[in-house]
Amino acid sequence: MPAYTVLICDSTTDIALGEVPAITITYGEVLNGAGAASVEIPLNTPAGNISALAPLQQSIFVLRDGVPVWGGILWAYSMDAAANKATLSCTGFMSLLNRRRLRATVKYEGIDQALIVKDFVDVAQALSGGNMLIDTSDVVAVGKTRDRTYYDYERKNIGEAIEQMSDVRDGFDYAIRPAYVAGALTRRMTVTYPNTGRNTNIVLDTGSNVDLMSVTSDATQMTTVQHIKGEGDGANALLATATNAALLNVYPMVESLFAAQDVKQQSTMDDYAQRGIDLGKEPVVIPTVQISGESDPQIGSYITGDHVRVVANYGLLNIDATFRITAWTAVVAEVGSETITIQLAPLEVFANA
Repeated sequence: MPAYTVLICDSTTDIALGEVPAITITYGEVLNGAGAASVEIPLNTPAGNISALAPLQQSIFVLRDGVPVWGGILWAYSMDAAANKATLSCTGFMSLLNRRRLRATVKYEGIDQALIVKDFVDVAQALSGGNMLIDTSDVVAVGKTRDRTYYDYERKNIGEAIEQMSDVRDGFDYAIRPAYVAGALTRRMTVTYPNTGRNTNIVLDTGSNVDLMSVTSDATQMTTVQHIKGEGDGANALLATATNAALLNVYPMVESLFAAQDVKQQSTMDDYAQRGIDLGKEPVVIPTVQISGESDPQIGSYITGDHVRVVANYGLLNIDATFRITAWTAVVAEVGSETITIQLAPLEVFANA
């Protein structure tokens, strides 16, 4: 069983205030999302210089055998005196970007999309009192340019702007992960393009390392015609429509409408429409597997977005294909067990992404 350490830090410096003895820890990562953690600690245990829990003023880092595997902001807690425990509710550092706004008008013409993301973060952090401690030094040009305009009066949500740009065709993957840099805890941001993920040799097999597997197949998000409604009202609204001609008369026609009311350029509208067609071209087969922390693959050997092979042969459940990891969650119980749940999606969902 790996040794876990939970550090509570000052959220404006990430300097450790103390270590808390966790009863249970649940933490995980979501592809292009903030991820979350829940930590139960005893109420009556002193922890270094921590005199009180302070949501938003404190950050949380989870270390596994001394290696940072999760980091985020303490947003809330609950206390139960009868059970002698407090539960810390934390969300990854991306949650800070979801609470920040673009205050000045910015126009990007033919600018690399990763550098737009970097500029979002760097400009927000340059404001007095606005430093989020996010290290963007690893964010470099990826070779795909975009045109974007955001007006000061919109007060555009930065996290939403990044998510929207990553979601169009030829988008990117992004994350803020914890690491030790020169001995200091660091919030390291990455932007990865193309967003097709890393190929790995990992195999998740019900006959060997997988304890439990479940699979769903869902056609509710299929679409043969994708409509996009952009900026403007009534007859003045920007519109784009894409049709998957190969599916007509094969499936019943199903249409979807996505509102992108702050999109001002027709080319971006067309990218959104085509992306909707790519995502909705077939039912999505979604496996979820559960493995023991004592089995391979170990935490740290994979990240969200990675390609892994999934193998199962049990009656109607017959799979041998490559999937992408879309989320993973680790649960560390009081009794000392470590269980990891990995959620996956087929590569076809990300084709032409």
